[in-house]
Amino acid sequence: MRRNLKIYQNNNRILLKLVALTVILAFIMPVMLKAQEGKTNFSGNWVLNVSKSSPGTAPVGGTGGLTGRNAGTNGDLVVTQEANLLKVSTTTISQDGNPTVRELKYTLDFKPSVNFAVGRDGQPGIPSTSYVRWSDDGKTLRIVTKTIGNGETKTTEEWTLINKNTLSRTSVLRTATGTETRTSFVYDRKSS
Repeated sequence: MRRNLKIYQNNNRILLKLVALTVILAFIMPVMLKAQEGKTNFSGNWVLNVSKSSPGTAPVGGTGGLTGRNAGTNGDLVVTQEANLLKVSTTTISQDGNPTVRELKYTLDFKPSVNFAVGRDGQPGIPSTSYVRWSDDGKTLRIVTKTIGNGETKTTEEWTLINKNTLSRTSVLRTATGTETRTSFVYDRKSS
């Protein structure tokens, strides 16, 4: 009898915790969704428009897999934007013709997001820390990324939808030596 009472009490505690969690989520989720209300949604499958882009001559290791020697051979950009998270998957083609996919995740509330460059043999490479902030009108997303490898680099990237089928990504990369590289990429929404 005593054992059954303990089981009953434990089950009640678990049930109360689940109810409390459900109530908390019921209040938090609308707030999180409302925080993104009115903001541009960049979700979609995007293809680089080479003729409208200016890849510059940035050093290898930029934030989006779009700079360096692979800049001109970038293929698809897949973006998923949910509540408070932006996921960016880029595909680049290496010099030997093999595709490399890199997935980056950013929180949209100005909390730090840590991503890793692709290292040798697909292992995680150098970490970078990013902070994301919306413009006052919610139409432009600014991603500031710091990477410390052979010296610190800082990349400031801005995302804007030119129209519902055209995405603009501009960036400025500054190295510890003061070198500055500007790039501009335009993407067309991929037809389903």
